[in-house]
Amino acid sequence: MFKKALGWLVSGSEVFSKLIVLLNTSSRAKYAQASLTEIVTIMTGRIVSEASITISLLGRNLDAYGIVTDPEFLAALQAAIATFVNAIQQGQTEGTD
Repeated sequence: MFKKALGWLVSGSEVFSKLIVLLNTSSRAKYAQASLTEIVTIMTGRIVSEASITISLLGRNLDAYGIVTDPEFLAALQAAIATFVNAIQQGQTEGTD
């Protein structure tokens, strides 16, 4: 399903020059994260790398409520969201002049 969504986005202009944050939920998926970063960059999306984080949910068996109430995950997500909001407000991402 995700691959189909990317295919749909490639054919349109929805991602063009948009700020994007990537949230990875598995520390073992570093190659998938790198591939997705490359795909989004090719699609001219602008990754906010400072807000793109990995939170390792593997083996934690948490639902959405469990994730946002876990102090470690909550702090990481709040910091990532604040960084992303700041990037949107400033119109800046890594690698742009």
